[in-house]
Amino acid sequence: MPIGAVVMEHAMGDITSEYWKPVMEKIQLAFKEGLYNKVKGVDVYRMYVRYKYVIYIAYVAAKDVEEQFTVFGWVLLKHPKPKWKSFEVSQSYVFKEVRGEGWAKLIYSTIINVEKLTLVSGDSQTKDGKKLWVGLVKSDRFHIWAHDLQNLKIRAEVHYDEETDSLWSPLKIYDDNESWKADVRLIAIKKEK
Repeated sequence: MPIGAVVMEHAMGDITSEYWKPVMEKIQLAFKEGLYNKVKGVDVYRMYVRYKYVIYIAYVAAKDVEEQFTVFGWVLLKHPKPKWKSFEVSQSYVFKEVRGEGWAKLIYSTIINVEKLTLVSGDSQTKDGKKLWVGLVKSDRFHIWAHDLQNLKIRAEVHYDEETDSLWSPLKIYDDNESWKADVRLIAIKKEK
């Protein structure tokens, strides 16, 4: 399949295209110019993408058939603060035609368990983003906690609440009413055996 075959159908009438289309163009260009590295053992590729004057590390889920790539989704990462070793999710996207097939989970698992990066959730979460983090906590394959980025002394465990099918923490995660007081994010690292 040619680069972005999934995109052609997806682009028709999609109101979110201004969000993902510029990034997809950068990803297609990186594939075309050979500016990527395949992460060992999985259908995820690492590349650098310049978007809105920032250079991101992009992890892209794609299938390669004879140097023709079909892209399913990606995660863009950046450092939340200068000199930090962690990486913040700046953009996470999976094409709607393949949502629910595990592509986002594959990318996140690759970033955390294979690349061994410390992952910080973005400063906001969509419904799908929240659902993804719930799945990561439920899987029990990662060590995940809540941390206030404005006051690094404040952190708390995160638990899955079966009744509400959501995450619970003593810290308010993504509480719009309290966001001016704190910047609580989810942090994920590889779980040691």
